[in-house]
Amino acid sequence: MLAFSLTTPPSGLLSQPLLHARSPLCPSIPFRTRVSHGQSTFTHSIKTPSLPRHSPHHGPTMEVATHHVPTLYHVPWFCSSVPYQLVLELAIPPTSLDVITITEAQLRTSSEIEFLSPRRLVPFIAFPDGSVLLELGAIVLYMCETFDTEHTLHPPPGDPRRPRFFQGVVYAVAEAYRAVMDVFRETFGKADSGINKPVVAKLRDRFSIVVVEHLVLELEEQGRMYYLGDEFSAVDILFGYILMTAKCTDAGLLENEFVREYHDRIVERPAYKELFSRASVR
Repeated sequence: MLAFSLTTPPSGLLSQPLLHARSPLCPSIPFRTRVSHGQSTFTHSIKTPSLPRHSPHHGPTMEVATHHVPTLYHVPWFCSSVPYQLVLELAIPPTSLDVITITEAQLRTSSEIEFLSPRRLVPFIAFPDGSVLLELGAIVLYMCETFDTEHTLHPPPGDPRRPRFFQGVVYAVAEAYRAVMDVFRETFGKADSGINKPVVAKLRDRFSIVVVEHLVLELEEQGRMYYLGDEFSAVDILFGYILMTAKCTDAGLLENEFVREYHDRIVERPAYKELFSRASVR
């Protein structure tokens, strides 16, 4: 059984979270994570044995799990939390999209993971035909287009907000996420004496321009509660993760009152609370 604790914040959202696996990733062992949607509880897992596939990284064959449905790979606290929150928000059942939760150590060392994601990055979605979808922004768009049939988290074709939705997804991933991670890498888990303060000051200024000023311009000055207006969307899930990461840096990135209030609205989402406040995942 795979088990790890989420009772404390990670020591690194991207590089070194406090996750302690009790067993290594084995392609023939199912990994499960229970996901509750209201009164329904789904168990996401791979239950099939491994099959040989060709891999340029590991010789002519290697053992990897067979995916009978699209399968999202997730490491707690990493940016795969964004599509996982989409799973929770949309109550996507495992018969439509399975979720496999692994640890950071397994992400870094498993040959199966390297086969599926050669750069050892999450999130990624593995499909039954053997193909794999990489890149956070592409995964968010794929999940919205495929599973959000009621358009609760993204506008439908013809909606005047749709171009803004695409802008928000691309900007959040390409610019805002990069800006916050630059600060995070320089500050998180470091003693004050080990922080290069001139470098952090420059990165903090860049975060202020790229993220804070962007949100003030796009939301506060336009009278919007959320990125697309009064309704929560997948873009807000992305910015919620970015602002959560900013808060973890303890670098004073969230001094703007409007941005703090925007973040507070996001963290009150039941799916957000379930994602980050669950004591353990098994």
